[in-house]
Amino acid sequence: YRTEVSIWQDAVDKLPTNSRALANLGRAHITAGDFEAAIAASRAACALEPRSFEANFNLGLAYAQTDRFAEALDGFQQAARLLPNDIRGPMRVAHTLLKLQRPAEARVVLEKLVRDHPDSYEGWNLLALSWIELGQPDKAFAPVQEALRLKSNYAEAHGNLGVALLRTGRRGEAMRAFDRALQLTPGLADVHYNRALALAAEGRVQEARAEYTEVARLDPKHVDARLNLGVLLAQEG
Repeated sequence: YRTEVSIWQDAVDKLPTNSRALANLGRAHITAGDFEAAIAASRAACALEPRSFEANFNLGLAYAQTDRFAEALDGFQQAARLLPNDIRGPMRVAHTLLKLQRPAEARVVLEKLVRDHPDSYEGWNLLALSWIELGQPDKAFAPVQEALRLKSNYAEAHGNLGVALLRTGRRGEAMRAFDRALQLTPGLADVHYNRALALAAEGRVQEARAEYTEVARLDPKHVDARLNLGVLLAQEG
């Protein structure tokens, strides 16, 4: 039995200067969850063929999986420059900019993306998120509603709709949006977190505590959830 990694490693062993084989090896390592090996293979592919979209894109993916978002952004930006009409490049650029807490730059990328790809429900949803992150949740409604028009069962968009509603004082509607998101995809840590914020604001402390606990289980790296849970526990004595 041969794995995808072993197949492409064999190709690289036979053709060590073949950038395509190295790029495919990088992708295979990403699929297998070996992100450091993916970085090594993708970097080697980029060194041999700097204009390879797949090599640069794979390098971005591998860095993103290890939370090295600045390095990931370099790979995705290079990929987007090489194939500007391929939606994967700008989509990942925008997503990474949001991870880096650079929503103004993400918004610019996403506004162009949805002009070029108006049927991209993910693009519209990320545009809504960029407005939320910019502190202007009222401007998130139009893009998130467009995302939901394109894909009504898009859990992440229901979650962002909930955040926009919550931050504009419409707590009851926000709770319904969060509940819909979790009905569609129960394991969305950020939706559980925002639902916890809404519950805490309503004084429903025990329910909020349960939600923060669920966030910590789903995403052990979610620092804010752990901090807020600690505050609630301290308040309860």
